[in-house]
Amino acid sequence: MRSIPHHDDEAEQAALGSVMVWPEVLDRIAYLITSGDYYLEAHGRICQIMLDLQGRGKPVDLVDISALLKERVQLKVVVGEVFLVGFSEEVGFATNGAYYANILRKKSMNGQFYSPLGVAR
Repeated sequence: MRSIPHHDDEAEQAALGSVMVWPEVLDRIAYLITSGDYYLEAHGRICQIMLDLQGRGKPVDLVDISALLKERVQLKVVVGEVFLVGFSEEVGFATNGAYYANILRKKSMNGQFYSPLGVAR
């Protein structure tokens, strides 16, 4: 039996992209998701950077996200700045950030009940 990952790449990218396009979206979704809700490690790292910047009272934008990733020596792990820029292109409307975050959270919660082999725990 093949495992079907409980994730939605497009929702992950759109949630992150919504924040990059309209940083105030983070205020609306920070209580819904954590970096651990992202299936892809790179997305989770970017989310954590966004939350850390917000916690420090710093702008949550491409420049500051890239700078903190570089400072933590994680930019190459996330595939670079071009990868980050692509997120803003995945967003239909930044105001839908909470909708994307809800999809992400539901997928994450569903995935918690399955092992990597696709068998319920």
